[in-house]
Amino acid sequence: MCKNIKCSIEQMHEVQLGLLKEFKRVCEKNGIRYYLACGTCLGAVRNQNFIPWDHDADVFIYANDIKKLLEVKSEFGEGYFLQGRETDPEFNYSIYRLRDSSTTCIEKCDSNLDINHGFCIDIYPLYYMPAKKFTLQYAIIQSYIYRICIAGRAPINHGKLFKLCAKGILKLYQGKRREKKILSCRKLLMKYQNTNRVLTYFGLDISPTSVISYDKKWFDYPSRLKFADDEFAGPTNPDAYLKMRYGNYMELPPIGEQSPKFDELECADISVSYEKYKGVFYKK
Repeated sequence: MCKNIKCSIEQMHEVQLGLLKEFKRVCEKNGIRYYLACGTCLGAVRNQNFIPWDHDADVFIYANDIKKLLEVKSEFGEGYFLQGRETDPEFNYSIYRLRDSSTTCIEKCDSNLDINHGFCIDIYPLYYMPAKKFTLQYAIIQSYIYRICIAGRAPINHGKLFKLCAKGILKLYQGKRREKKILSCRKLLMKYQNTNRVLTYFGLDISPTSVISYDKKWFDYPSRLKFADDEFAGPTNPDAYLKMRYGNYMELPPIGEQSPKFDELECADISVSYEKYKGVFYKK
């Protein structure tokens, strides 16, 4: 393990479980729907806990509840920080994060950003989307433009054509014009309410396969999923969601893939605040 990784995967999970519990507390207090997502949902169903080698945690929240979550951000306990473009200006993602500011988890891809780098859970927005194919495809294209403009960079490792298109978008939308485009895309994505489909992202990547739409009925009333020593809200039909996301999700990956991806991290330390490492492992 890299010398800059100063904690075990089990210690990371303990911090992230605390983040999940705090997020759950504030959401339930304020009537905000949330759902365990991605590998965290998979871990809840398959392991009733974190996937042993997974070092992140993910939740879904309806996009029209983001405003409410921001309004009650002061209700999070001491040291917790709700991160988004509204609260952390250099944060260049279209998702949100709940951070534990007393800890450090600096990802290599973010080491050039002067942002809160505490351990976090990722909060992915669910946008209502139209069911009509053409209108849906248009909304998906606008969601790509939205994310590219926020990131301010072209994706890598997804083909020359997609990279060229992204560079063209960034060249077309610069400065105030880019901010205006971000606002117009967000307005479009927030336009639809209570439709039959929802749209969200896969991970933080900006790629042709990172946006997907689901049947809304999978995210109506939440199921209850045992996770570690607690219960959390999950998709209405976790089995259907996980099959679409992972296929045969109960089958374990090859042994060689059952290890934490610590190579994605610049530094991880649960004992001190990320601020200690400013100018060492992230932007000065």
